[in-house]
Amino acid sequence: MVSSLPLWLWYVSIQVVSAALLAATGYLVYSQPEAHHQREFVGYVAVQASWLFVATAKFLVGPPELKYALSLLADLLAVGAIAAIGYFATVYTNRSLSLRRPQNALFAGWLVVAVGGVLTQPVFGLQYASVTYHREPVAYLAVTPGPAYLLGSAVAVAVVLVSLVYLTRLFISSTHRPTSSVLLLVAAAVASFLPNLVSTLNIVPVLPGYDYTVFGIVPLTVILGYTVFFRGELDLAPMARAEIVDDIDDVLLGLDDAGRVVDYNAAAGPLLPEDVDTPVGTPLSELLPGLAAQVPLPAAGEDDVSATYTTVVDGRRTHYAVSVSPIVERGTVAGYTVVLRDVTAVERSKRELRRQNDQLEQFASTVAHDLRNPLQVADGAGTLLREQLRAADGPEAAAAADHIDRVTGAVARMDDRLDELQTLAKHAKSVTETEPVAFGAAVRGPGTRSTPRR
Repeated sequence: MVSSLPLWLWYVSIQVVSAALLAATGYLVYSQPEAHHQREFVGYVAVQASWLFVATAKFLVGPPELKYALSLLADLLAVGAIAAIGYFATVYTNRSLSLRRPQNALFAGWLVVAVGGVLTQPVFGLQYASVTYHREPVAYLAVTPGPAYLLGSAVAVAVVLVSLVYLTRLFISSTHRPTSSVLLLVAAAVASFLPNLVSTLNIVPVLPGYDYTVFGIVPLTVILGYTVFFRGELDLAPMARAEIVDDIDDVLLGLDDAGRVVDYNAAAGPLLPEDVDTPVGTPLSELLPGLAAQVPLPAAGEDDVSATYTTVVDGRRTHYAVSVSPIVERGTVAGYTVVLRDVTAVERSKRELRRQNDQLEQFASTVAHDLRNPLQVADGAGTLLREQLRAADGPEAAAAADHIDRVTGAVARMDDRLDELQTLAKHAKSVTETEPVAFGAAVRGPGTRSTPRR
């Protein structure tokens, strides 16, 4: 037993170090409450830690019956760990959990089969084809995989692969992040598969038949946690590349739920500060403080925010119409799409139109002033002449007074039209609504009298 102590200590030491790494990873991720889907990842780490704890206890306890029971419990927790990583990758990449999707239905079916194989092992023996208790070089259980175990191992590899593919596709959807993170995810996949392959093929001569699978899932967890939550590559809210396209002229920015830049298109390049090395991961308030001050980020259920933003781009003053739309995921905001459309030409047209309107208003005011004086003279002279004719007797004088009334009425209408001309020139509004009027009354005007038809 003394000679076997170094080997025993070596196995236990690996598991203790793995447990410490899991605990540190879980704590560091838990300490970042603003991280996207942080709780799901911490839950996955908790299941993984439980699996490792049971696997260590199985190695340390003495009675073969207890080792056997702990071995089955470890297999159940292994299924839970695989399910947890698949769930995390699915929700993190904003994919549907509906069982109507074939891959989700197959995954749920595998869970039922895998759990059933473990629970029914004492009856049907589908999980282990055989179990042998060894005392040398240390006390351990050697198992020969059964059909349920082999199926579970194959599906576990597939689930881990699909999960890493989900995350990798999310990562490579942006052209602004280094490719080294893809290599880290590949390393995580290799680290998780090797121990599982070694256990399934039973190719380790030291402890033949021992299950080494738990040693692979720990490096996967640590590498995945580092890449996703601490490297700053995938810790940002998921944003499909279809939202950020490079072949349009509008500036497009993708933000996470904390207002940090997730992605941007080629048109945004001239707008971004030259002294910022990595715009991805930088808060919008630091990258473009003027823009952030103009556009508050809407909450879930709120309407899109629209605003105007003016800045200097390539040495010229540029105006943008800004629209901010929230990306809502299951009732909560997962990120934002910010669209900036260059409206500099439109603003210039507006300024030119305002200048022309000012000139028109000034011209109309001048014309009205110059015409109103002679109209006032004509109206005053007509009024005096009408009064003199009314004072005179005779039918000719009365008829002449009627003609003067029509002249003064026409002068009054001309004065009204001058007022309307000034108003129209001042407000510069086009006619948008019309209403029917009586043609005869409009032609005669308010100061004329109708002539009876004979």
